[in-house]
Amino acid sequence: MARLTQPLSLLTPVDHLATTHSIETVGARPSGWATFFCALLIIAAAAIAYHNSFTVPFIFDDRNWIVENPTIRDLGHPARIVFPDRANLFGGRPTLSLTLALNYWLAGTDVRGYHAVNLAIHVLAGLALFGVIRRVLLAPSLRSRFGDNATPLAFATALLWVVHPLQTESVTYIIQRGESLAGLFFLMTLYCVIRGAGLHERTGRSAWWWYVAAAVSCVLGVGAKEWVAVAPLVMLLFDRAILSGSFRRAIAERGGLYAALVATWAILAWELVSTNFHNQTTGVGVATFRPLSYFVTQPAVIVHYVGQAFWPNDLSLDYNWLPPHGWLEVAIPGSIVVALLALTVWALIWRPAFGAVGASFFLILAPTSSFLPMADAAAEHRMYLPLAVVLTLAIVGGFYILGRRSDSRKQSALRRAIHWAPIGLSAFAVVALIWTTIERNHDYRSELAIWQDTVEKRPQNWRAHYNLACQLSALDRHAAAIHQYELAVKIAPNYAPANHNLGSELARLGDYDGVITYERRAIQADPNFVEAYVSLGLALEKSGRPREAINNYETAIELNPTCFDALNNIGPLLSRTADTDEAVKRLQQALRLKPESAKAHYNLGAARLRQGKWDEAEREYETTLSIDPAHAGAHADLAGILILRKQYDTAIEHCRRAIVAPESAEIAAFVAVAHSNWGSALQAQGKSLEAIDQWRAAVNSRPGDASLLNHLAWALATSPDGLVRDGSGALVYARRAAELTQGSDPIILATLAAAQAEAGRYPQAVQAAERAIDLAESQHNVPLVESLKNQIQLYESGRAFHEEQ
Repeated sequence: MARLTQPLSLLTPVDHLATTHSIETVGARPSGWATFFCALLIIAAAAIAYHNSFTVPFIFDDRNWIVENPTIRDLGHPARIVFPDRANLFGGRPTLSLTLALNYWLAGTDVRGYHAVNLAIHVLAGLALFGVIRRVLLAPSLRSRFGDNATPLAFATALLWVVHPLQTESVTYIIQRGESLAGLFFLMTLYCVIRGAGLHERTGRSAWWWYVAAAVSCVLGVGAKEWVAVAPLVMLLFDRAILSGSFRRAIAERGGLYAALVATWAILAWELVSTNFHNQTTGVGVATFRPLSYFVTQPAVIVHYVGQAFWPNDLSLDYNWLPPHGWLEVAIPGSIVVALLALTVWALIWRPAFGAVGASFFLILAPTSSFLPMADAAAEHRMYLPLAVVLTLAIVGGFYILGRRSDSRKQSALRRAIHWAPIGLSAFAVVALIWTTIERNHDYRSELAIWQDTVEKRPQNWRAHYNLACQLSALDRHAAAIHQYELAVKIAPNYAPANHNLGSELARLGDYDGVITYERRAIQADPNFVEAYVSLGLALEKSGRPREAINNYETAIELNPTCFDALNNIGPLLSRTADTDEAVKRLQQALRLKPESAKAHYNLGAARLRQGKWDEAEREYETTLSIDPAHAGAHADLAGILILRKQYDTAIEHCRRAIVAPESAEIAAFVAVAHSNWGSALQAQGKSLEAIDQWRAAVNSRPGDASLLNHLAWALATSPDGLVRDGSGALVYARRAAELTQGSDPIILATLAAAQAEAGRYPQAVQAAERAIDLAESQHNVPLVESLKNQIQLYESGRAFHEEQ
């Protein structure tokens, strides 16, 4: 009787043909040391393949489940982890959540700890797979054909499985730990059932402790991922095909076990109900698919999965697989899947062991690859355990087929080829897979890198373009981000977040027309998109359309009464354009939401100033400066109040602090006000020439500000100090102010008249003053009308108007 003398040299099963005359020969099992050494090699290979995964950062859903998940912060209260308050976001997978909480308790958000646990789970799953295949092949119904080769066959399959790059999404992408946990506990359930059945066969005694362990493993598996609920069906198929020989005997011998396994469906029901059936990502809540469209999409997805198992050269984090466009896209892969299903049914009848393995592939994929729509039609992590099925069928099935052919003594040439070819092929396969896995882990080195990889492989994937743009924007690469957002909205024009983010990027460039266009598209796609209304309101405000801006802010507040940005932004607009009391009310609401907001305190101070409530305005400005000591606007406006109170030196000090603030478009306005107020303080102290310098500086800071131009022109035209007056200079500034206001402001026209008179152009001065009177009368500004009438008398007599000293 020939024996397998070198089992550990077999990286693929067919190598045994070199050392035995018939695969039906029954020999002794390999020693415990040989099994232990195989396990060590599996661990070592996994460690090499994933050695560069430990620095991969948190990406994508990792932030929601780990970085921003409050439920995993307190391991001392496991009930809060298993039953979180916001179950729709953090619930439904208690086993996964508990492992995350343990990780957080040990090392906070240090990614290395999470990757270490992920790799440990994957290695344990690989060892469990090794144990399951080995014990199945040693079962009485298969021992005569596979017994001598059970360890090398199991080793080859588990080794290739743990280093396969298709597994990287389940191992390197931290939150997909749920898939590897589910796979581990599924395999442990099967292992425990096999061990219990084996003990029963040898001793005739009930192996209840193994069955209890199987039930516990199944419970933990369902708590990691819902698809493990198919475990009772898979176990029953394996029991019938390998352990018992019939469904009746399986139920008779292990009815209590199957009752316990089926009872885990109650956990599945609780998970689904507590999370509202994952309605955002599963079932009717999925907008992309309906049950039929999802069903006809899956054959192509399944064919892709199987292809990646044999040639993993097109791995992608996000496939964004779309429904088929024509009948050929359904018919061709559909016929392949139907053929595989037919072959599985045939095998269940005539080759039950292979049939049970093949059926487990379809059963494990059924929850995500059938009629029930998922947000993503394809995802690599779903192949975590089905990959073991594919590899098992390829290796054990190949061994079985080639072994039967080589039984013929006349095929010596084939037998010699079978003897040598697998050694080189096996070594090449393992090395190639390890290398590819290492390279794939490198793609995960940053969120930017993984989305760049996805865009390259899936250029029509708008979600990939969108996520890449988000990463580019976070790195201040705004031009590149805009390009990616534009590609995203070109492919998916109705995707609201992409339109909104593109609008936000254009706002940085001051392209408010572009902002308005894309924010309106975002709102059209999602009428409840609060942030889009806020951004649109800000763009309209910057474009000089305050009423439209107010309307959008009000809509945002209606949708979300606690929207701080809308409340804070609408306040200044209401204060300037209509209702100061309503502005104060809105700003007080904003401050109740964010009492430490310097900007909101400043805006409230400005509204109080417009109400003439100096004391309250001063308190708000002081509060602003206590929060943000460098707030230029608060310094500038507080200086204005201090000037009115004749505290000139203190006012000038606040002006100085405003002027040294960091430069920005918003700060420039505050700096201009500070220069203007500084000039007013100097003027009040009798320092007219120095005051003019400050007013010129104000105009230089904001050359398009009509009010600053008017202030400087008035001072140059009407100053009581002859050294200060400059008629020609005043005329330049007054004309520019009048052009900016299109001659619609009576105060600016009055300044233009004074400048014309100071320049000796009295007829023009009279004409400008008369236009100013007409506008002032239409606005019922009686004091201005009376003042202008007095000034016209001076101009008609050939004299300029000068203020009194």
